[in-house]
Amino acid sequence: MKLNYSPDLIHKFSYKYVALDTNVLILAVSDDDFLKLLHDLKLNNCSFHTVASVYYEFTGTSDNPDNYNKRVKLFEDLEIVIQPIERKMDDLKN
Repeated sequence: MKLNYSPDLIHKFSYKYVALDTNVLILAVSDDDFLKLLHDLKLNNCSFHTVASVYYEFTGTSDNPDNYNKRVKLFEDLEIVIQPIERKMDDLKN
């Protein structure tokens, strides 16, 4: 897929936080242009974040060990931060 975006997009995302879901990650492993965009954003100090359930869904749907390793490597290469969102019921306030 050919990506069309403004040349200043990379600069606009410098020092920003971007939340990634499973659909975005699947696109990243299947589209080299999109993966390059994510790498360019990272090189310009964009930080990627997700939650544990996305990580497990994304890696858990791998159909073979090579695919699994490719998906884990994507998390490592992009330095995707897994945000803790689990909370105990006692911690919730009315």
